[in-house]
Amino acid sequence: MSETVIGDGLLAEAIALRPPPLLVVARDGWDAGGWAAAHGRGEPWLPVWTELDRVVVGPVVHPGEPGCVRCVQTWRAAAPRRDPHEAELSEVAGVAERPSDWLSGFAADAVRELAHSGAARDRCWYVGLRDLSLTPHAFLPDPLCPVCGALPDDTAVRAVIAPQPRPKPRPGATRVGELSEARLTGLYVDVETGVVAPPTGLRDALFPLAEAVLT
Repeated sequence: MSETVIGDGLLAEAIALRPPPLLVVARDGWDAGGWAAAHGRGEPWLPVWTELDRVVVGPVVHPGEPGCVRCVQTWRAAAPRRDPHEAELSEVAGVAERPSDWLSGFAADAVRELAHSGAARDRCWYVGLRDLSLTPHAFLPDPLCPVCGALPDDTAVRAVIAPQPRPKPRPGATRVGELSEARLTGLYVDVETGVVAPPTGLRDALFPLAEAVLT
């Protein structure tokens, strides 16, 4: 096994054949064993684990910097369309350590190449074990995260608001500056890890309506 890969099983063995230039913690099941040890080493590390019919890769964790795998798990747990039975299964004795029946050598090879590509440096990816599909999920750091949270204390000094000029970018425009829909969507909207869930239509409404749920 490579010195930069923590874990055992199909995923760890595949990644060890061509390890990325950072520490990887790979598990064939839900088990998060090795995360605390990897974080304690004080170097960037990449979590990889399996959940039923998918492998979750990332994000890369930089100890001491905001944004970690615990943040991702917090957003995922709060997702309005999240299947509640998955969380219950992950806590059943024996299920967390059991490798997924869908995991194959082809999937492990795909995970290895994804880990080596560096695509998970600022997001997590789902590798579908049914069809080897790849789905990225961006996230924002959780300021209340017990691992990486950096929410400053409320003080009188921080409560002072200093007025600043906000000229209009053009006549008739607002003073908030230019807003990019694509940028805002990429920052906040995601069905699994977003602050806002993607909008859905309300079929039972009398008028055309849609809702986007805050997580």
